[in-house]
Amino acid sequence: MSVLPDTLMVEEWRDPVVAAHGFSANSRYVRWIWSAILGPTATLTLILLTDLLESHDIVEVRSEVLARTLGVKRDVLARGVDRLRRFGFLRAGASGVAIRTHVGPVPESKLDRLSAYGRVLHDRLVAERHREVA
Repeated sequence: MSVLPDTLMVEEWRDPVVAAHGFSANSRYVRWIWSAILGPTATLTLILLTDLLESHDIVEVRSEVLARTLGVKRDVLARGVDRLRRFGFLRAGASGVAIRTHVGPVPESKLDRLSAYGRVLHDRLVAERHREVA
């Protein structure tokens, strides 16, 4: 989705396995760990869109408003949305997009992109999550 439509229809991408074993899109894990992989625009887009879905099943978002809220131009927002798609956090459909409200841990192949602090925090948060689920 390199060119954003003027209006996005956004709904939740329901995945009970990721919801049960992963992290909320508004979690510390996303802000501190996934942000190093996704970048700031994609991370904040994920957080803002999932915030909107907390009280609605489907939301209509004007691309220009979302871009201005993030403090970026539409083309930067479009790259962030495309990054979410490439990492499997968003999927585009005929009538809009579905976005994950829960995400899994960063894949092993991407952990080298984390700072030393990020790696320690990742290990700790994943271990804590495994204890909660067990």
